[in-house]
Amino acid sequence: MIKYIKALWIFKDLGVLLYQKNDIIEVDDTILAGIMGALFTAVKSTFSESVKTITLDNSQLQLISKKIIRGEEEVMVIFMGLYPIKKYTLKIFQLIKEKKCSKELYAILTRFFSRYSEDEILDWDYDANKFDGFFGN
Repeated sequence: MIKYIKALWIFKDLGVLLYQKNDIIEVDDTILAGIMGALFTAVKSTFSESVKTITLDNSQLQLISKKIIRGEEEVMVIFMGLYPIKKYTLKIFQLIKEKKCSKELYAILTRFFSRYSEDEILDWDYDANKFDGFFGN
């Protein structure tokens, strides 16, 4: 059950959107996935580290990823969740919420890869309806 994450995007490291569930902010989900994919890849290649969170005024984006390798082919699948934060909340409560959101995001990742095989992701033909059934849409 998802309690904290209010919007979700799943995309490949090159910014190709696989799935989105976003009813709270007005944004072009495809462009957002492209920008975040580029940012994730640039940070990873420049600093050899991953972006974990991005803090906005009233919300926070949390990112986790899973690498898929098949022969010479390597793809990173990125899961990004958005959850609201309050500006004047004590830091300890923000950290607790961040941890809970992280657990939710990992649960979503696990659910996604139990439903779709790594080969299905790598061989995806860009059919926008492929992942529509995920998350009960």
